[in-house]
Amino acid sequence: MSWMHEYPRPQLQRDSFFCLNGEWTANGQRVQVPYPLQSALSGWKGDVPEHVEYEKLFVLPNGFAKPTERIRLHFGAVDQIAEVWLNGKPVMRHEGGYLPFWADITEEILPDEENRLCVCVTDELDRCLPYGKQCKKPHGMWYTPVTGIWQSVWLEAVPETCVEQLCNHAES
Repeated sequence: MSWMHEYPRPQLQRDSFFCLNGEWTANGQRVQVPYPLQSALSGWKGDVPEHVEYEKLFVLPNGFAKPTERIRLHFGAVDQIAEVWLNGKPVMRHEGGYLPFWADITEEILPDEENRLCVCVTDELDRCLPYGKQCKKPHGMWYTPVTGIWQSVWLEAVPETCVEQLCNHAES
């Protein structure tokens, strides 16, 4: 599954890409990210609870960031509410299961030591948040829910000022 370690945004690729996909723990079970817990590929066993705590331990590669660069933690998507902690410190909270999000973790990361990343996920199929056609008891046109980290997770080092996004303004 080499695609799991490819840069997920080719238009904005950075040289400092460090992929965090692969083995994590979720509520103490070994799982594979970036698969929703309801997918057999995730490795999750049993019913999926509404609250899941993911954990990943990692060490940054030597020379990952220059002293003048900022380190960002990216998530392609997490369903539905994600609270992210690094080394015991809160770094971000995101609501919604379909959009990417990131945080600057420069101050929280330990460059030469083991880091502990925790993602606390709540997925109650809250009707106040977009949930598509997910349903706790799928039937007819309703789909099996997607819970947890279901798209890539990665780190990158960026200059203080950098391109955030590209816009495509088509002429009509």
